[in-house]
Amino acid sequence: TEATAAAAREATTAPAAPQKAKARRTSASNEEVEKTAKIAKPESDDPQPWTDYRSAVDAILSARGSLPWPDLQKQVLERKKKSLPKGEKLTSKQVDKWGLEVLAAIPIQYLSTTSSLVSLPAR
Repeated sequence: TEATAAAAREATTAPAAPQKAKARRTSASNEEVEKTAKIAKPESDDPQPWTDYRSAVDAILSARGSLPWPDLQKQVLERKKKSLPKGEKLTSKQVDKWGLEVLAAIPIQYLSTTSSLVSLPAR
């Protein structure tokens, strides 16, 4: 009857609601990722604005010479943070991820089997 038909319609549409909610959450998180992925021009007087990890590694090593990798990582992260729009909030998860991306951006040719320092290769 009519009550049975209504119950059947409700039973078939009920599982779709969580899927729609999940799709909305995914869409919202994608929008948030897109917002945070856009990096504004730096407001600092840094002569080399942020472009990417590899360029930052090269610029820092060119200016400072050889560095232990933790120091290089910190300096690259500071440069990236300065390039963010003023007032943007960072999560520790973002900073941790960026720290790993810095390490991944160091070319193997910059490393040594005899030294713990990261340096530009000899030309």
